[in-house]
Amino acid sequence: MTPNEPFSLCFIRRHFSLYGGAERYLSRLIETLGSRYDQHVIAERWEDVPHMTLHRVSKHRWRGVKRFAMAVETILARNAFDVVFSLERTVGQDIYRAGDGVHREWLNIKRQHLRGNWMKEWLNPKNREILTLERQLFAQTPVIIANSQMVKRNVMQHYGVPEQRIQVIYNGVVVPDIASRDELRTQVLTEARIPSDRPIFTYVGSGFERKGVGLFLQGLALLKAPCHAFIVGKGDLRPYQKLARTLGIEQRVTFTGPVKEPALYYAAANLFVLPTYYDPFSNTCLEAASWGTAVLTSSNNGASELLHNAGVLEHFTPEELANKMEPFLDHTRAREHGAQARCIAEEFSIESNVEQTIAVIQAVIASKQRGVCV
Repeated sequence: MTPNEPFSLCFIRRHFSLYGGAERYLSRLIETLGSRYDQHVIAERWEDVPHMTLHRVSKHRWRGVKRFAMAVETILARNAFDVVFSLERTVGQDIYRAGDGVHREWLNIKRQHLRGNWMKEWLNPKNREILTLERQLFAQTPVIIANSQMVKRNVMQHYGVPEQRIQVIYNGVVVPDIASRDELRTQVLTEARIPSDRPIFTYVGSGFERKGVGLFLQGLALLKAPCHAFIVGKGDLRPYQKLARTLGIEQRVTFTGPVKEPALYYAAANLFVLPTYYDPFSNTCLEAASWGTAVLTSSNNGASELLHNAGVLEHFTPEELANKMEPFLDHTRAREHGAQARCIAEEFSIESNVEQTIAVIQAVIASKQRGVCV
């Protein structure tokens, strides 16, 4: 870089688009940085975004996380980027955003709570690749952004990273106008032919096993009062539809599959329920809260550090979950807690998140200008 040239920033995101939580975050970051910096993105798949140069990694059906990381190393070696910011498990970056959490922690939790052959999981080649990359990137990356205190603790515990190298920046959300919330609830219940006074519990997300859909159904089955649940998201529904039939609650559950407007189901709910076994920070929790809906999630979700006024699931039993859901059969209580959740969401806008992230980038740039290792 010559004195008259702008700093070059390179972002790494394997599948880059304008949709999805991490993608919306990155596109907003790139947009805010604008033309002040020479911006680049390394990706396998992308959509055109202004103010950036794209470096394509050839997509291959057998390309795993390790091969992608190797391809990224090759591109970085050919280009003298001033600052490299990765949202993927790669090496060679100045800043790594640990949005996917710590894989070693997830494998430990999976062994503890979910059925399966834990030895097979640990020996699985994909898991071994991720664990190897994780060890390398946490050892080598100067600055790590965690999206929760939980993830920060996981990184320090499993990989011995000094606390001063990790900065916590909570996820952000686009805070909507919720004047139409009641109309949206009416629309959802009318289309589903559900009585307008029926208490509603909503789950939104993919990865049904990890995020506790089975536990959600078991907890719902213990509630005796009339209520209804919406399971919204992409995944294999068949095991959960079978479980609902076995529990005798198939008439009380609607499986929508993936939808374009999850906000409809946030707005319809008395309570958003995400009994996840591991989530670095689920943005669906902030999204639900932004719609004025109370949130019940687990202590293994970084979002519980912000959203805990409806309680936090600690022991992952159907009885505990049902006990925490039951108070929200009352519409008045649901509205009161939903209003509190909305106030919390307003404090964590995506604009605030981007400002904090830019401050980290600028601190790295300033260190490099002074010739100080970050």
